[in-house]
Amino acid sequence: MNEAGLAFYDRLVDGLLERGIEPWLTLYHWD
Repeated sequence: MNEAGLAFYDRLVDGLLERGIEPWLTLYHWD
């Protein structure tokens, strides 16, 4: 597990939620 990568996405999702943006996540880029 890449801790720096997890921390980046944790901050990204938190920032989106703070601005009222609901993130939509996919497992595969072609979904």
